[in-house]
Amino acid sequence: MLRPTARLCTSSIKELQAAFRSPGSPFYLAPGEQGPESVDEPLPQPQETLSVSQDSQLSPGKQAHQALIGKGYDPRLFWVQQVVWGDQDSFQHVNNTKYVRYIESARINFLRQLGLQLGGEKRAAAFVAGKGVSLILKSITVDFKHPVTFPDTLLLAMKPAPFYAGKRTSPSSPELSSQSPSPSRSAFTLKSVAYSYAQQQIVAEANDVTVWYDYDKLKKCDPGDEYWGAVHGMMDLDGGALR
Repeated sequence: MLRPTARLCTSSIKELQAAFRSPGSPFYLAPGEQGPESVDEPLPQPQETLSVSQDSQLSPGKQAHQALIGKGYDPRLFWVQQVVWGDQDSFQHVNNTKYVRYIESARINFLRQLGLQLGGEKRAAAFVAGKGVSLILKSITVDFKHPVTFPDTLLLAMKPAPFYAGKRTSPSSPELSSQSPSPSRSAFTLKSVAYSYAQQQIVAEANDVTVWYDYDKLKKCDPGDEYWGAVHGMMDLDGGALR
């Protein structure tokens, strides 16, 4: 009675071994590949299945980073801002004035990164402390796209752009006249965005007019080609010059 059972077990083992060797079998393991440690552990999914759902498996933070990098923002200038419950107002969303503070922190990060390029930690510290030639904020405008509520995290990004100083076509029009076609040598614009982890979209945009300022002489200035070269290099991810 034992011999048929033994033959059955031997046959089953051979069939199972053959299944592991056959590339067409769901039990197949390629040379060097390790199988599951337990029978309860699911088999690895085919590579094409993983690649289809790869983006959906990313964390909200990584998705936000990828989205803004795709829009041309330099990750060196990213600033992660945690939203706290007290940032909300009686309308139960983040108060509009809070965005100005968020953007301020991102702008200081930009200032520090610029200082690092120009002279390392010592220059970055001087930039942030307002010593010698640094930057000062002239004006800021914020366009609110979507309300934000607690809990959430915002990813802020900045991109320098030329600023064209000149006379307005009229007191009520923001358009500049054609009398000043050249970009300013004493100021530039920082285009900012705030991207919500929870909503996975841009919730606010801003334009900061930032002026080169000599804190020793207490007046605006043209900092020279070295400073401008560092700013121009941040205007796109390829390090392109001002266009």
